[in-house]
Amino acid sequence: MILPDSSAWVHFFVGGNEADQVSHHLLSFEKVIVPTLVLHEVGRYFLKRMEEGDVLALVAQLQRGKIVPMTTEIAWKACVQGKKWNLATADSIIYATALSEKAKVLTFDNDFRGLPHVELLA
Repeated sequence: MILPDSSAWVHFFVGGNEADQVSHHLLSFEKVIVPTLVLHEVGRYFLKRMEEGDVLALVAQLQRGKIVPMTTEIAWKACVQGKKWNLATADSIIYATALSEKAKVLTFDNDFRGLPHVELLA
């Protein structure tokens, strides 16, 4: 299982060399975990740049993966992991969701550098 964070989805939709690095992962929807926070971040990013209808079409693609809402368990795990790894709130929620789902985080975000269960893309 993989959990592409918001940076992976943004690069995928924008295109270019970075999109090539993630597309084979993101198109295997049966293996993709999507926290509701990632839906929010990706939607917000593109709403600043595109019309709402177009953004809804992008977000619909994310919804082909397994949507995971933030639970009490994930919230607490995010507190613990955020403290342990000095992660910002959003990153700690994403990381805690990946750990809860036994998934690997797929990201371009250097804030995840060196964490277990993370594949940092360049």
